Amino acid sequence: MSFTKCCSPEFDVDFGSSLTPSNPITDPVDVPFRFRDLPKELRFMIYEYALSFDSIDKYCGDYLELLCVTSNAKEPAPDVEKACPSILLVSKDIIEEALPILYKTPLNMSFGIFKAHLQDLIAPELLRKLRYINFSDAGTRHLNTPPHDCFGGICYAVTELATILRAGHSLKSFTMDYTSAYLSFHLRDCLNDGQKQCGIKSWAHNLIRALKELHSIDKVSLTVEFSEEVKQEIISCMKRPARGFFRLPLQVRQKIYGYAADVNDGASTFQLATKQLALVSTTTRLSTANIKLTHISNQDPTFKETTTPTIFLVNRQIEQEANEVIYSKPFVIKNLYPMVNSTFLKLDDFFSPYTFKKIQHLELHLTDHNHLTMLPTIANMLRRRRKNNVLKSLHLHFSEPRSKRLILAVGEYYPDNTVYACMRHLNYLRGVVGRVTITGSMPACFTAPIIHNMGLKDLSEQAMPIKVQNVVGHEVDVHVAQGTAFYRKQRGVLVEPADVMEID
Repeated sequence: MSFTKCCSPEFDVDFGSSLTPSNPITDPVDVPFRFRDLPKELRFMIYEYALSFDSIDKYCGDYLELLCVTSNAKEPAPDVEKACPSILLVSKDIIEEALPILYKTPLNMSFGIFKAHLQDLIAPELLRKLRYINFSDAGTRHLNTPPHDCFGGICYAVTELATILRAGHSLKSFTMDYTSAYLSFHLRDCLNDGQKQCGIKSWAHNLIRALKELHSIDKVSLTVEFSEEVKQEIISCMKRPARGFFRLPLQVRQKIYGYAADVNDGASTFQLATKQLALVSTTTRLSTANIKLTHISNQDPTFKETTTPTIFLVNRQIEQEANEVIYSKPFVIKNLYPMVNSTFLKLDDFFSPYTFKKIQHLELHLTDHNHLTMLPTIANMLRRRRKNNVLKSLHLHFSEPRSKRLILAVGEYYPDNTVYACMRHLNYLRGVVGRVTITGSMPACFTAPIIHNMGLKDLSEQAMPIKVQNVVGHEVDVHVAQGTAFYRKQRGVLVEPADVMEID
């Protein structure tokens, strides 16, 4: 047997020295407690104790006691403030461990919730994650005559629960146990008697309807004084999968999309806003002696904000199917009221750029000189469309009797500078519109080149020059006419207001 001396300094131990720590811990309170150092089983027991829904049932019980001792039968439910359990605010690791236990914790409602709302007591997002929900009258059985509010509260709670879980849930078990002898007669006899008028009967019908809206629940238990046939029908509905929207035929879904949203709703709102602006700008007061005009300026019309139709927010497949139906309808802007004081509304307040990217057919009816200011904005929106998503058709209609408002002298040319300045934005569009139609009072020497130029693929191709015309039919290039003294820079309305519509 041989001994080897260790020369390494870390193994050079002085056996004569004391083994007592240099900083001994004298008080156990000073020892740091680490929650994560506990065994997982103990941590799970703490989660089960800390994460409980007993406070919700206690709230309902306290409210029931309040109704029993007060003379006011319409006593409102006490205010409640929802709060996240503090243990879920510690760290992400604890959240990952505790949330599955929270979702498996049963939600027991044994009193009904009366005039309070279920979503005021527990967040709808949490309700959709719960696995077990139990409704009963266990908390009211000590009362000799349970108030109707107990059963009514449970009916309202189940109805609200069905509404919340309609979008999806994780429920595995649902139990309802209501065995009050006071209500047995009503639930057993009144429910099947069509001649009797009973408030509890109405509640029971609402309860049955709400239970049938819950689907895909593995375990369902109903201990309620319904007939066996009614209970089996309810349980069968609650266990089977929900009938999906996509099981409907495509033709039926397309009709639903057509009723759910209309691309012309914004155009109707736009037309009403122009009417309101015209009425606000010029108020006509009639009297027996004379007609007095009062001009009121700088007053904006009121209209609803632009919102996305909810049919587009359900899921991606519905959005794609709805796009094909809704945006295939012709988008028509017409019957706009004449503007006063050169004021016009912004298209951004009524139509989103997405609308002009998706529509397939666009039709504009212009009856006022200020309406022309829409064209540059529309041209900029159409320019953002991709080459594989061209606008199938564009129809512009100008209602303008030349004999009344346009040419006052032989030397004046038509269209004037205002029309050309707005139309030139459309003239430079290339490869965006499949078919262009311009009707109304515009001469062919002005519209034909624009139609031809918009049909070109890009700006590198040869464009046709735009010409204007005077009253005797003499045609001049628009750039030449702009240098003459007889080319109007600005004028009034395109048509007489009386020729278009009457403002009532």
